[in-house]
Amino acid sequence: MATIDLGAILFQIHHVFLPPLLPQADDTNVFHEKVLLETVHSALKAFQEYYPTGQRKELARCARMIDFMERSRDSNGLLDLGIVEERISNLGDLGQSFDEYCCFLN
Repeated sequence: MATIDLGAILFQIHHVFLPPLLPQADDTNVFHEKVLLETVHSALKAFQEYYPTGQRKELARCARMIDFMERSRDSNGLLDLGIVEERISNLGDLGQSFDEYCCFLN
């Protein structure tokens, strides 16, 4: 997991806990987005054991989509279209539908 700095923590607070506001400026930061994905993925995996056994499938699906989001990025943290195309072509092997995979791209 990446080292979290104050900027990454504030990014997470603004994107997870605070209500949406009209953007004052573009706050895109590839590092902060990477840390946010890692944090959400880790939290989903930790929360899964406290969820009712019969309903863990939904959380596992969410965790898998976050994992795909993380792995669909290049070394600079940007979406890698080659990786996305490869993942789309292998959806049947992963037991997923195209709609399920596209959900994380938006």
